[in-house]
Formats: sequence, structure tokens, C-alpha cells
Amino acid sequence: MRTMKHMTSGIVMVMLAIAVLGCTRDNEEDLFGQTDDCDTLQVSYATHIAPLMAVSCNSCHSTVSPLGGVNTSGYTGLSVVAGNGKLKGAVNHLPGFSAMPQGQPQLDSCALKRINAWINQGYPDN
Repeated sequence: MRTMKHMTSGIVMVMLAIAVLGCTRDNEEDLFGQTDDCDTLQVSYATHIAPLMAVSCNSCHSTVSPLGGVNTSGYTGLSVVAGNGKLKGAVNHLPGFSAMPQGQPQLDSCALKRINAWINQGYPDN
């Protein structure tokens, strides 16, 4: 009987230690994956889209000599490709579109979410 008590106590202690040690390093990213602090509700052309285009697109698609006839350096030109689906297709690397930025990795997920949200909201000039 005494051996059975010791064995049961030992098993309980080991299980308790595993439970306690298993939770000491848990954080939100470990438990739920990376947290998403990418605001897509208040996407603004001036605040989010234009700066993104300046960094990622305008070196090839500016007013001087826009490659492919696509000008991303101003609202007017960008609204054309936003309206005809080319912007969404290109940045999301969809079949049938030239993947952009050309020769570069796809834009980060937040940038893609913001571009898609802006297009889905009717690509306002805000």
C-alpha cells in the first residue's frame, strides 16, 4: 500500500511539474501566432498607400517613364490600375498578372492587406 501511495504521489508531482514548466514561457505569439496590428479599417491613400508606392513601386512606375504604362506615383495613375484589377493582381501575385515588385519578394502581409482593403473600399483619394 505504501509503495502505491509513493508511486501515485510521484506521478502527481511529475504531472504538476510538467504543467507548471510548460506554461512559463507561453506568450500571445506562441499561443496564437503573430498578433496582427495591421489596421485595415482606416486605410488612407495619403497615409498608407502613397508611401508604400514610393518605397516599393515608384522607382519603376513614376511619371518620367512608367514601365508598362503604369504610373503609381500619383493618385490618378494608381486609381486606373486599382480600378481595372491590375494592381490587386500584380501585388498579390495572382495568375495572369505580372508579379510585382518585379524581381523582388512579394510585399509583406500588412502592405498587401492595406492595398486590398483600399481597393475594396473603392480606392478613395483620402
